Amino acid sequence: MAVSLRGRIAWIQRCRNIDLKGSLLVIEPRLLPLLCCPANGMSLRVASLEELKGTDVAEALVRSDGLVLYPVVGDIPQLVSSAAIHRIVNP
Repeated sequence: MAVSLRGRIAWIQRCRNIDLKGSLLVIEPRLLPLLCCPANGMSLRVASLEELKGTDVAEALVRSDGLVLYPVVGDIPQLVSSAAIHRIVNP
């Protein structure tokens, strides 16, 4: 299904209204609640730039507990356990 330029601009404007906490990733707002961690079903959110430090990925989704990142490659979240990046979070 082709999307008109006007529709694409409207979508971008809606996405810009989301607080992405310093991230460059733009994701359709209604899709994010549908995504979950493939390992345990926890919810996912857009990773902040701070959470991406020390990794070699530019965009990622992070599990709600902040311990696992799933890279986004070519605008496609890599939601498979083999792609997961486990983070060590200092208390």
